[in-house]
Parts: sequence; C-alpha cells; structure tokens
Amino acid sequence: MDVFPFGFFITNVTINEVELLEPDMFALIISLEEEGDRQQQRRDIAVHVKHKLMEELAMPLKVMAIGNYCEEKRYINRSFIEALTALEYKMTVSPGSLLYFEELGSVHQGASGYPQEDQLKLAQSIKEGDAIVAMETLDTILDNLLQLDLSVQALRYICFDIINSVIKTAMELGVTNNMDIFREIGEFDSIGSLKNSLQPIILKMCHRVEEKKESRSEHLRKEILAFIHQHYKEFDLSLERLADHFHLSVPYLSKFIKEQTRETFTQYVLNLRMKEAKKLLRDTNQPIKAMVEQIGYKDVANFTRRFKQIEQTTPGQYRKLTK
Repeated sequence: MDVFPFGFFITNVTINEVELLEPDMFALIISLEEEGDRQQQRRDIAVHVKHKLMEELAMPLKVMAIGNYCEEKRYINRSFIEALTALEYKMTVSPGSLLYFEELGSVHQGASGYPQEDQLKLAQSIKEGDAIVAMETLDTILDNLLQLDLSVQALRYICFDIINSVIKTAMELGVTNNMDIFREIGEFDSIGSLKNSLQPIILKMCHRVEEKKESRSEHLRKEILAFIHQHYKEFDLSLERLADHFHLSVPYLSKFIKEQTRETFTQYVLNLRMKEAKKLLRDTNQPIKAMVEQIGYKDVANFTRRFKQIEQTTPGQYRKLTK
C-alpha cells in the first residue's frame, strides 16, 4: 500500500512508512523534532494522522494501534511490538479507534489488580520472535512483582498467570512439542527460579518463530522467482503486475527482490532475457526480429542497444562469432 506524504500537514515531524507482509496493514515511524511533552505530542499527531488517512485512503480505516515513545532509534522495535500488542484488541473497539498500548493495563487487569499490559507485550514479542524485547519484558514483569506489597497467594496467582500466558502463546505458535518443560515451570519456589525456568523456554520459542519467518521468506522468494522465470519472455511483465499477483506493494516487492537476488527487478529480468537471447543466437537461425519478440521485446533497436552495452558487440556479430 502506498501512503501519501505526511510532511505537508504536520510541521517538525518526519513520518516514514514501513511495509509489512500482512495485507491491509502498514506501520508508520514518526520522528519528533521539537522538545516538549512527548506523550501529548504523540497523541496529537496520532489524531492528525488518523484524520488524514481517513481522508486519503480509498478504504475505511479499521483501527490505529500506537506504541510508546522511545528516546533512541534502537528501541523502535519495542514500540512496534507494543503497537502490535494493542492491535490484538481491535475487535473490542469500534472502527477508526485509536488503541494506545499504555491504556491496555487499565482495561485488562488480573484478579489481583496487577496490570497485564507487560504480559501482553511479552506474548507479542514472542510471536514476533524478538528475543531481546521478550527478555527485557520478562525482567520488567518479574522486577515489578518484587516491588509490590502482595500476599504469597496473590504473588503465586500472578506468577501462574504469567506461566499460563507463555503456555497460551506457545500453543498459538504450535511449539508445544515438549509439555514436560511447561510442567516443570510450575515447580518454582521463588521469582528468581521462575525467571531461570522461563528464560530458556522463551528464547527457544523466539528461535522457532525466527525459523518460521525465514521459511516463509524463502517460500515467497521461490514463488516470486518462479513467476518471473515463467513470464520473463512476456513484454508486459512488470513490477506492478508481479506485486498485484502476490498481493504485495510495489515498494515492498522491489526491496524484497533486491534483498533476495542482489539485483533489481529490472536487472534480474534483463539478465534472463539476455541469457535466452544468446542461446537463441547460438543455437538457431531465427531472424533477430522474431527472436527479439520471443524474449519480451517489441523494439529491435532498443534490444540491440542493450545487448551491445552488455556484450560489447551487436547480436548479429555475436551470432557470427559463436557459430
């Protein structure tokens, strides 16, 4: 999805779009250039962006989820995971609503009054395969528990709630092969022992998610390249046609192909066509005009110019030399 430029309607703010694989979803990274109340600025900008999106997009805006403000660029992924966490509750609000991560705790609390937004963030970071954020969030949850004045029963209740949250996430991800590991977690006798039990399990879950992501990316790579190899001889093959076929945005697809092949889409298709052209020149006596049309070109002059740029000789000369 291509999003309009935002800079013209919000001053001193830089907004960049991040393409996501999920359909009908994109992320925005917003950079604030002025000093002041960051949280209030963040909320004001969210309202502006919401109204602008509703004006510009051809489709209705379902919901906007907003993560916390972060002081440094290296913490952006934390804010992204918080936004994804808030997005989990899109079914509980009306279309066009704004979901702020920090407000989840006031709505979703445990029986002991313990806010659960960090547990939600822990589950979402595991689903994203982000081990760093998952470990940090687990530390925050358990450290906060130590600061609370709770009875032993209430403390154990919350600890089991955390364990259940991890188990539920594992079940959603389909990584519950060894249930004995989860039974052992329930035998903790301190916050420290619970942490020591949970950490390796969460790390393993994050690793499994990363493996699935890599597998998904590899599957998409194979499908895209197979489509190109099947259709590169057609003159109307374009990045737009490819993006439409795979339901991806043009910018995302362009970047994906460059990352996977180290070539742009245009370069990749050109190399395939030139390879086929040289084969036909070597192995057949087809007229060059007919051969050019066969590999996806309409203009012989254009093909000849590109061929000479690459091979330092004309197609006719190449045929004589290779014959």
